[in-house]
Amino acid sequence: MTHTPVASRRLEFLDQLRAAAILFVLVSHFGLAIDGNFGAFENRTINFGSIGVFIFFCVSGYVIPWSMRGRNHGECVSVRNFWIRRVLRLYPMYIGAALVGMLWLGTPAVKTAIAQAYANAPLAYLTMFATMTTHWRDVPVVFDGLEWTLAYEMVFYVACTVFLVGQRVFRNTSAVIGVVVALCVLTLAPDLLHTNNDVQKFCFMYLFFAFGLLFFLKSTGFISVRLFSVLALLVVATMTARNALWYAYWGVNYMTFAFAPAVLVFYAFASGRVIVVSRAFSLIGTASYSTYLTHIYVPHALPLAALPWLWRFGVWTIVALALSVPLYFYVELPFIKAGRALPKRHALPEGSASGETSRK
Repeated sequence: MTHTPVASRRLEFLDQLRAAAILFVLVSHFGLAIDGNFGAFENRTINFGSIGVFIFFCVSGYVIPWSMRGRNHGECVSVRNFWIRRVLRLYPMYIGAALVGMLWLGTPAVKTAIAQAYANAPLAYLTMFATMTTHWRDVPVVFDGLEWTLAYEMVFYVACTVFLVGQRVFRNTSAVIGVVVALCVLTLAPDLLHTNNDVQKFCFMYLFFAFGLLFFLKSTGFISVRLFSVLALLVVATMTARNALWYAYWGVNYMTFAFAPAVLVFYAFASGRVIVVSRAFSLIGTASYSTYLTHIYVPHALPLAALPWLWRFGVWTIVALALSVPLYFYVELPFIKAGRALPKRHALPEGSASGETSRK
């Protein structure tokens, strides 16, 4: 009997998680395109889009630290190489999809708003677009409704940069405990002061990155199973408490019931309790970034208003997934390979294990 190498299994479960996440996102966005009231329905019940995004955040928390390691024992990428790889991984598809939206497939209202924002402050707009930070200034972008997730990803990359600069500071488990506890405290502390602010929401979102990071640290042996269990339970308890408090303030909202399914799905796949043996499913996950950036154009390009809602949803889903596969192989993958070819020379902190690069 042959056994799949650990690295291969890891890559497989990451692709499977991405596939599950993008399918949740498609249900939400295509459902909203079919019926504008679907968003209100989701916010009263389970917001499928939020489940997908939270899964993506957990995956990033696991895979980005993994991709920071070199191929040989005791190595880590430099800050320069880390950002070159991130840029090569994200920006070709990001810029290409933005151009497609602005020139052809974007909705007229969004394109008009973008043109106005650019005319008012061209340099500022281009800077925010180039750094994926339009969300923080509430600036319109062609990826209407997607830009906020990219902004949170970029801040996570900044946190990874801090790690690379100060590796010696983060060489023991005390730093991990400190970061997780700080996130949990900052998420809940404003309630003790009877306030509710953006810092609270910001920290809550990063609990999902922390959850994925804890799985990564456990898998490499950097933290023990016992410490992982304690910190993971602390993170989940904080998520639960924050959502309970939000419910007390505003009732059911788009996060109320989404965080638990996201955490459970990630845990089920990451721990090996759920394994999907399907090349097609894994391929959907591999091309999920292309799908994420381009699927919003499909309902506008193919309205299919005469078809029943189920047919519209099915056709849109098939088209979105089918288009993303060649985009991955012919746009994303060449640049990913270029990023992987960069040298990796810097040492990892003591106690972390060697490993292979990831495909995030």
